[in-house]
Amino acid sequence: MTAPQDPYGQQDPYGQQPYGQGQGYPQGYNPQAYSGGYPTQQRASLDLAKVISIGAWVVLALTALTYLYGLTVEHVDFEDKFFGGLTTLAQGIFWSGLLHGVAVWLDKQKSST
Repeated sequence: MTAPQDPYGQQDPYGQQPYGQGQGYPQGYNPQAYSGGYPTQQRASLDLAKVISIGAWVVLALTALTYLYGLTVEHVDFEDKFFGGLTTLAQGIFWSGLLHGVAVWLDKQKSST
């Protein structure tokens, strides 16, 4: 097939050929260098110590919010609300501290290896 011509019968000034004919790929293009998508990125491993630490803060925050919400109940005396919710607050603080301790222990284990 001859080189394409424009409607006026002139030759293509750039010497291009229709798709599928000729050299195949433009100059400087290496089809093996491209995988057909975005380059794969190395995923960082899951930092379990950080996840557990965030969970500990969430437990502490939810416990504190539950205690504060208990103080807003109107049908009970304030003293009963204040002292009655301390056991739940103490239990939440205990579990939060335990989770923080596990997170610190995991972090030290990771850094020592």
